[in-house]
Amino acid sequence: MEGCLPGSEDVLLVDDDEFVCQVVVDLLGRNGFPVKVVSSGQEAYAEVQGGFRGVVVLDRVLPDIDGTELLPLLLEMCPTNPVVLLTGHGSLDLALDSIQTGAFEFLDKSELMARLVPCVHAAALRFREFNSASQGADSRKDATRFPEIVTRSREMKAVFRTLLNALDSSVTVLIQGESGTGKELVASAIHENGPRASGPFVALNCAGIPENLLEAEIFGYERGAFTGATSRKPGKFELAQGGTLLLDEIGEMHPTLQAKLLRVIQSGEYQRLGGVETLYADVRVLSSTNRNLEREVELGRFRADLYYRLAVFTVYLPPLRERAGDIAVLSEHFVREYSRLESRNVNTIDKNAMELLGSYNFPGNIRELQNIISYAVISSRNETLTIADFPPNFLRAVRQYRWESGQSHKPVFHMPEPPDVYIPVRAAGDEEARQVAKRPFSEPALPGKASVGSTRDLSASADVFEHAGGFRTLEEVEAAHINKALVRTGGNKAQAARLLGISRVTLYRRLAAPN
Repeated sequence: MEGCLPGSEDVLLVDDDEFVCQVVVDLLGRNGFPVKVVSSGQEAYAEVQGGFRGVVVLDRVLPDIDGTELLPLLLEMCPTNPVVLLTGHGSLDLALDSIQTGAFEFLDKSELMARLVPCVHAAALRFREFNSASQGADSRKDATRFPEIVTRSREMKAVFRTLLNALDSSVTVLIQGESGTGKELVASAIHENGPRASGPFVALNCAGIPENLLEAEIFGYERGAFTGATSRKPGKFELAQGGTLLLDEIGEMHPTLQAKLLRVIQSGEYQRLGGVETLYADVRVLSSTNRNLEREVELGRFRADLYYRLAVFTVYLPPLRERAGDIAVLSEHFVREYSRLESRNVNTIDKNAMELLGSYNFPGNIRELQNIISYAVISSRNETLTIADFPPNFLRAVRQYRWESGQSHKPVFHMPEPPDVYIPVRAAGDEEARQVAKRPFSEPALPGKASVGSTRDLSASADVFEHAGGFRTLEEVEAAHINKALVRTGGNKAQAARLLGISRVTLYRRLAAPN
């Protein structure tokens, strides 16, 4: 995407109503905004595609397209063009949908006289802010104020537009999303692009520290506060003074500690463990979680008052599977990064390997993709990564996911006829059952049962569970069932384990058990 630089026009009005167009042109013209008017979605698309950079005032009802459908297309071409959506038939749901899609503002035409000029003025300020921060940005990265975050997806650019509203403030920000979506990276970007960028950025993983030590990590402690406290240690609030503190996985924090954290956020005051001195925290608090904290509040596992303090401004990071185009651009980025770190001459990914990556759902998100590419770069045999370079466990996971999602068909294996050999299977119980292990494939698996190749299901037959001496034990039935699986697979233990629904290790353990 090209950098969004100011053009000759300040405002692009997209509306086919001549009266509305005249009102808008007059209002904005008197306030120093030159306006270019087009009457269709196709014309608007062509203008932005051709280089228009500025504020777009977009009518919802156009002759060739609904404005709400055109909005994401315009933002995709240039996300730094603020779009003000106009409608003559507004509703609360429409306003919510438009803002969530990325509109700068939503205006009812009945409010034009009172709200249009202030709204366009604010949008123009935002536009200049966008462009002053985007000069020299890498074309592979977002051309706004987050060059450290690699993306090309519309979903993440919508996140960036949301974050811009919180950058220059000191409000708490709650970052939500699945594990591995880059929550700490986004928190760091908020810090680096905010007014506290010159101060420290301190991150604490609340899930990675035992409950009894977490309080000491957050607030610090005095010498003698507990066994092993041989000297004073500053806590994370103290270390982050004048900067930003990220409390990662805040949903894991114990309710008792939640109450103490709430006090610090409300009053800015705290004490070290074992101390009497009152300290004051000049810290911006960011938090992140992979849990649904609203649900945790409903279940009584998270304090409602703390939640509302932390969630003054909330951001949701979509999982990688919902970020169109990001798998490819992130894969290329990680190839370059790990090729440099590992001193490898790897610079690209072949078509089939990239297609395979794009067909997977990545439950571990960006962190999982990063680990896969790291492995592939290290194991690569030439300058281009291929499917053969990917880790085996990833290839198995992709195959399984493609089967389950209907992207491919599970192959049908045709087993050869079993040879006439003996099966090393343990059969427990009476002497009759013990002889099963000594019988060749050509004999019945159990006395009186169907021989190999029969369509009868032994496990469903009554006499599998009973014999002349009475009811068979569970051990005897299990041994017979394992025996039949081995007969069916020609003695192949791996295939037999799959038939039985157990691992090969479990099968080997059962076979090795003493009679």
